[in-house]
Amino acid sequence: MLQSLRRYHEITSYQRDAMSGGYLEWSNQPTVYKRYPNAPRVPLPMELDFPSVGMQELMRDPFAFKISQTWDLKKLSGILRLTCAITARSSHPGGDFFYRSTPSAGALYPCEIYLAASGINGLPAALYHYNLEEHSLVKLRPLEPRGAADACSLTFFVSVIFFRSSWKYRERAYRYLLLDSGHVLENLLLALRATCTPHRTLLDFQDEKVNSFLGLESRQEVCLAMVEAGDLESGASPLTEALSESSYPFPKPEPPAPRETIYPAILEAHKAGCCPMRWGEGPVLRMLEELGLALGPSQLMEAAQPRLDEMGYVESLWRRRSKRAYLPRPMDKQSFCCLLESLNIHGTFSCRKSNQLLAIGLLVREVEGLDCGFYLLDTEKGAIYEAAKGDLSKGMASACLDQAWMAQASLQVLFLSNLEVLESRMGPRAYRHVMILSGRLGQRIYLASTALGLGACGVGAFYDREAASLLGLNEFSKLLYVLTSGPVRGRAPWVS
Repeated sequence: MLQSLRRYHEITSYQRDAMSGGYLEWSNQPTVYKRYPNAPRVPLPMELDFPSVGMQELMRDPFAFKISQTWDLKKLSGILRLTCAITARSSHPGGDFFYRSTPSAGALYPCEIYLAASGINGLPAALYHYNLEEHSLVKLRPLEPRGAADACSLTFFVSVIFFRSSWKYRERAYRYLLLDSGHVLENLLLALRATCTPHRTLLDFQDEKVNSFLGLESRQEVCLAMVEAGDLESGASPLTEALSESSYPFPKPEPPAPRETIYPAILEAHKAGCCPMRWGEGPVLRMLEELGLALGPSQLMEAAQPRLDEMGYVESLWRRRSKRAYLPRPMDKQSFCCLLESLNIHGTFSCRKSNQLLAIGLLVREVEGLDCGFYLLDTEKGAIYEAAKGDLSKGMASACLDQAWMAQASLQVLFLSNLEVLESRMGPRAYRHVMILSGRLGQRIYLASTALGLGACGVGAFYDREAASLLGLNEFSKLLYVLTSGPVRGRAPWVS
């Protein structure tokens, strides 16, 4: 039985000479939509007024929130569309493919969204599942309104269906499930910021109670994140008593595939992370100091100019694709500074908390004003430190399953963590935190790159030990996720 997420990460590492063979059973490919065929639906408005905020303004702090707001189906519909929109369609011999605003490993889209809603005009207080395919709400169970009669309370839940990813990636899929939930979570948080909606993120909760409240079979689907929104000070949360209620007869969903394979390593890894997170024990952790790297002097970064506003938030969201047809030309310095600024997150995860969990590496191949090399970014101080000289981009492309296109990118952004230090200081649940955070930051790189007219593409598959060796990391420090960015040719091939 796995009790350590560090151990899970180790046993799911790829090794160049030990990759197991296999094939994809296409007749058993999971559907990318969850369907409740016999449950009542509430259609959502399609004619929406989207916010006109720019990307850079949206990502910066502070951001003004309107404490008192009127909620109706139109506003809720807009937030859900901005969170996981279908942005385009392409036709293929096997059928139509629908592009989404969030990336997903293998375009498998394992995430689902639920919401417990109370106090929204035109919507009965209830727990709903968001049907992305039809852009509607599926009613799962009624809820008793809490707090003042006119108080609005919303709790969003981001879940993952294990087999959607494990169908292709087997035991390693839990990594991608966490990253993908981070992509979706960041979109939701940006949508709430764009609509000036007060909110708070919860990654620490009683897993068993929440999964039961949502009617999930925890061997198939689990909740990974919650976001409370609306009148946070009114005490109107519909969850306080509902989580303690007895089980409710839920409508039965269609299975995600004709046959589901259960991978014990995924279940054990998730169960190991169900213990409470330990924040604030011992000295403040700075993850960039735990990687075993000898860092050079710090170099303060220039303040980013308002370049991102050249493309607005909504347009950037709709245009986001994984683009990797990189051009052999440098990234300009202002674009580089804008990308680094996009990695400053606020709210529940402050820069300080982010730096405790995660170190951000930069493999610079061709950026105006910077020498080729490996750098570490300190988001709290707005500085970078040189960790190694020379161009490591080809070596990283080789470590990432020999994906040669990566070596053409101007910049590779690396998310790194010492998993032994992380787990010993904060407990096994910290693995969920750091992987979800990596997904959140990855989505920010995607959107900021799109706004700047650059390409971006995420990579979660690599020979783990080769990547760590290339970077000079110590034994327990690992690469978690890679994002490439740089100038691209016109309409580059779409990947995810």
